[in-house]
Amino acid sequence: MGILHIFKHKLILVGGILIIGSASAATYQYANTNAISYYTDSKGQKVETPDHNSSGATALCNDGFYSHSQSRSGSCSGHGGVSKWLGALATTSSSSGTSDNSTSYTFGGASTTHVPAADTYKPPTTTPSVAAPTNYSIPAYTPPPVTCNQTLKAQYEDEYNSEVATSNQEYNQEVGQIQQQYNQQLGGMSSGLQASQSGNLAQSHQQELDSLQSDLNEELASINC
Repeated sequence: MGILHIFKHKLILVGGILIIGSASAATYQYANTNAISYYTDSKGQKVETPDHNSSGATALCNDGFYSHSQSRSGSCSGHGGVSKWLGALATTSSSSGTSDNSTSYTFGGASTTHVPAADTYKPPTTTPSVAAPTNYSIPAYTPPPVTCNQTLKAQYEDEYNSEVATSNQEYNQEVGQIQQQYNQQLGGMSSGLQASQSGNLAQSHQQELDSLQSDLNEELASINC
């Protein structure tokens, strides 16, 4: 215990003794600063309230108080949480059924402890199967059918036939002139000269017909005919 002196309306604390009065007359009141209080926990047990008494403490709170709770649940509630477990609770596993994250509430002298629900998530134990990709065959490209332009084909063939007819007509005229000159003996044309001129004329005429045919083939190919 200490002594608290009051002189001239001033308070002086000495040990645990409280002194009230003037300098000439003092009244002494004694206060037990080491008094211990208790509460009843959820199991009906009488438990020392958090204080500065380290004897039998089970946890050191973050604000310097000692907890005497018999379980970790709710220890140091209202005192900043647990700084260090002591005594029997120092070796108690937090997974034994109570949670260090539990919170105790006191309403009208009754203590209630809230314990958060345990995490029930479980990771999958098997790897989900993934279907193999389907191999799709790509069909070969087929070009669209080629259609002959019949209108242009008829036009090109008419032009060809007209040019061939003109060439044949000119050729026949030239052959007739050579024959006429031979028959009349104009210019002293002999049979050998007639044959030579006729042969050259026939060869030239054939080359012209071949050229006309080649031109027609190219025109028809350009219109897919």
